[in-house]
Amino acid sequence: MNIFILTSELYPLAGGIANYVKNFSEALVRAGHQVVVFGFTEDANHHRETTINGVRIVRLEKNLLSFPYTHMSEGIGQSYQMAEAVIEYIQKQGKPDVIESQECLALSYFLLQRKLQGEPALENVPIVLVLHTAQYQARRVNGFPEYRLPVWWVGCLEKWCILAADGIVAPSRFILEKTQTELKTALNQAAVIPYPLTLDLQQLIPIPTPGDVVYFGRYEVRKGVVELLKECQKLWDAGVDFRLTLIGNSTPYILKNCDMKDYITREYRRYIDDGRLVLEPAMGKPDLYQRVAQAWCVVIPSLWENFPNVCMEAMLLQKVVLASSNGGMKEMIHYTDKPAGFVFDWQQAGDFAAKLQHILNLSETENLSIGQQARETILQMCGPERIVSLRVAHFERVIESSRGQVRRVYPSLNYKPTGKIDYPPPVEPLGVPGRLSVCIPYYNMGRYIRETLDSVYQVNYSDLEVLIWDDGSTELESIHVLTQVEKEYPGLTVYRSANQGLAGARNSLAQVATGEFIAFLDADDRVHPDYYSKAVQILQRYDNVGIVSAWVQHFGDYHGCWVTWQTELPYLLCHNMIGSAVVVRRAAYLQVGGQKMEMSRLGGFEDWESCINFNRNGWLGVVIPEFYFLYRIREGSMYRSLSLSNHALLGQWISVFHDSLYQQYGTEIFNLCNQNEISPIHWTNPTKSYYLPTVGLMARKFLSKVANRLGLSPKLRYNLKRLIYLLSYYRAKLL
Repeated sequence: MNIFILTSELYPLAGGIANYVKNFSEALVRAGHQVVVFGFTEDANHHRETTINGVRIVRLEKNLLSFPYTHMSEGIGQSYQMAEAVIEYIQKQGKPDVIESQECLALSYFLLQRKLQGEPALENVPIVLVLHTAQYQARRVNGFPEYRLPVWWVGCLEKWCILAADGIVAPSRFILEKTQTELKTALNQAAVIPYPLTLDLQQLIPIPTPGDVVYFGRYEVRKGVVELLKECQKLWDAGVDFRLTLIGNSTPYILKNCDMKDYITREYRRYIDDGRLVLEPAMGKPDLYQRVAQAWCVVIPSLWENFPNVCMEAMLLQKVVLASSNGGMKEMIHYTDKPAGFVFDWQQAGDFAAKLQHILNLSETENLSIGQQARETILQMCGPERIVSLRVAHFERVIESSRGQVRRVYPSLNYKPTGKIDYPPPVEPLGVPGRLSVCIPYYNMGRYIRETLDSVYQVNYSDLEVLIWDDGSTELESIHVLTQVEKEYPGLTVYRSANQGLAGARNSLAQVATGEFIAFLDADDRVHPDYYSKAVQILQRYDNVGIVSAWVQHFGDYHGCWVTWQTELPYLLCHNMIGSAVVVRRAAYLQVGGQKMEMSRLGGFEDWESCINFNRNGWLGVVIPEFYFLYRIREGSMYRSLSLSNHALLGQWISVFHDSLYQQYGTEIFNLCNQNEISPIHWTNPTKSYYLPTVGLMARKFLSKVANRLGLSPKLRYNLKRLIYLLSYYRAKLL
């Protein structure tokens, strides 16, 4: 079998995922499979492609000063870069049988999007996710604010990837059950298969030292370090004689606004001074294993854990393990009926203390016997040959179930039971099947209409009708130009009416269109030749998709871009997520009532309100991650003329029109606003921070005033704004 593995951690970097990828990929190669691992490196001196122990390694180097990292947070930028690299590799080297990816950091997000949208390189290639521990899960347990951007959005994308994957591997029943509970749904093609053991762990003769208790891993809230020390303090104060050694790197203790190691040193100074508590830095594996071999027991006090390497390694080193029930440790220790360690429950008062004292009172013979059974148990459970056999069998099941399967529902977190809305009701198609009606509202756009029409007439879509609605133009030159283009462009139909506003013009076009699908396009914008064919393909493929959009490339007075996103609630209720040049299912557009003319009378945001209305009625908006929509930036345009007060008033009316939906998501909206200090008006990109770089926003506002006073060119103004933004972005990363 030819298997691709995608990872954010490449060995020899320290980390549980890096260890897992190394162990599993090398075990696959020993079993006769071909493996290519794609991962990221910070070392530019590494060769991009190399082979280590039979595993082909493709190293990707992040360039944080170029796209996508200039327009996305680092983790999501990695997802985009990963998708590009995998597709390029497939196009050159051929398809794998299956692709495996971690779920954390939404590493497979863009790859899954490309597959769902019909990327030929990914056709019939299942994508299987391994549940390690998602960022949203870890941050919640560690006490971080859950709704702060961009981490909240990364968590949404992690959840979406889990729903969208062709198959799931859960190393523990604990992580599978927790994830399914959080998403309120059973996961597609899910199997519980442990991690494989490492084979380079030297078997050491255990020399248990009485009273020597060891913890190794990060000093982290999620790892239970705070609770562990509280319980040990009670035991020490009660006269129980033992020494606790913590080995590992420190992490932030967000609830105390300090470093965890500093907190421990400050709070437990007297126990450190008298030798009952020892803090050691992280060690290399050989030194670590030598130190652990001398311990009487190893404690794993986690509040949340999946299938930790530390437990496997401790059991392999024949150590008595005392582990919490909050993770896969219980499944390891209780894999057989024979005693292979001890499990305690943090929810039962005194359970940890009672079991630790029991372990401390074991005889050396009892200690060694339990340790020997621990080694035998973990070898039986996590032997690489067994794990490879189970995993390959699961891959084959996923491949078989995916073969010929037609997926008619595009995944989304919006839908029940995970979300709060229902799937859209069935609608009968309206218009000529497959026909696309390009609908162009027109008001005094004579300077630009030919450029817009030229882009439309160059698209690679065969059954196309082009309609223009002159919404009461008053400019003589624009009226004259429209009369000319009506004769110049074959098949072009022009309608004229008194001025009714942008929403009214679009609704009128939807009524007269003859196509099954509608493409709205403003009279000064352009589209990429491939846009409409790909958009219609998505609409034809999925029953729940009502809108298709694409990334936005700016042109005109200055050049930039807007990376847009699939319409997910509740973020859509705070800020628009897609551009105006959308392709819609005509029947769905008419079913939801089109666009509200009240929004045009109030000054704009017709597109945003319409998008919310689509989603409220169950219709999903999907974005093609390509710059297929070219949006003209020009001074004096309707949107750029809006003041902050206009924005606020329009947002207020949107909430009035969709009052029940805002009530449904009230808690989430409050937390998003509360934890991101800048108004949602400015949330143009959910993968950026709107909490830390507030100085950057103030600097950009100040810069705009200075630039206007000095009369700087739009291009220079744009480049200076980008410089300020990058400086604030890296300031946020440092903080």
